[in-house]
Amino acid sequence: AEYMGIIIERTYCQDMALEQKMKEKYAEDLKDIEDIEELNLDGLMTIKEISESDKKFLEQFSNLVALSMNTLGLTSTKNFPHIPSLSMLDINDNKIAGDLDLIAVNQQLKRIDMENNLIADIKQIEHFAKLPELRRLALAGCPIALEKDYREKIFKLLSSLEILDGQDKQGKEVIEDEESDEEDEDDEDNEDNEEGEDNLPENEEDESEEEESDAGEIAVPKKRPAGKEEEESEDESEEEEENSEEEPPKKSKKQSLLRNNHYATN
Repeated sequence: AEYMGIIIERTYCQDMALEQKMKEKYAEDLKDIEDIEELNLDGLMTIKEISESDKKFLEQFSNLVALSMNTLGLTSTKNFPHIPSLSMLDINDNKIAGDLDLIAVNQQLKRIDMENNLIADIKQIEHFAKLPELRRLALAGCPIALEKDYREKIFKLLSSLEILDGQDKQGKEVIEDEESDEEDEDDEDNEDNEEGEDNLPENEEDESEEEESDAGEIAVPKKRPAGKEEEESEDESEEEEENSEEEPPKKSKKQSLLRNNHYATN
């Protein structure tokens, strides 16, 4: 019974290790865990696989966009967290050979870096074909990268893929900063178009209302009493000043726990 108690105690400590280590390192930052968008666990400790309790803890990062788990000694993707918002994953320099379907449950992934792992079977990469947004993949240093026609096979298998090991389909090297800038510009253009559609001039709406008047009738705008327009403009300006004083400055939702990682921004 005493021997079993020791085993249970050690298993429990190991089971909670990743969560505890994170809380030790990021104690203050973890207070608003649901607002964190970038998380770096590189070399935090050595674990063979993610425990069930750590999986549940990582899934609390409900708005996480970038996760880095380099150099953790992982040999398996068992209990890999399902985070719907996750789009960038770094899991380089581990010992992962398979079970990549457990990573592919994160359908929003756009880039996966898995350099220097033990992936040797192209059938494992087939799981990534389920990722409609996957644009960038890194497998350099894995046994699979030594196969004949490796690049052609991967691009054929993953129809959405644009960059493999830092090169496009033509073998041209793609600088990461340039790629990020292009994505940012596309996002900004989309936002501008949406804003332009929403903010239509009021004059256009007024004109359309006048055109809908009955045939033979002329829409005559109602006249306001003298001095009424000045009073209303003064009231509106006073309301705007009161609102500006009452509303506190908005806090930036984005928080980052990334350190020394290429996802980090200056």
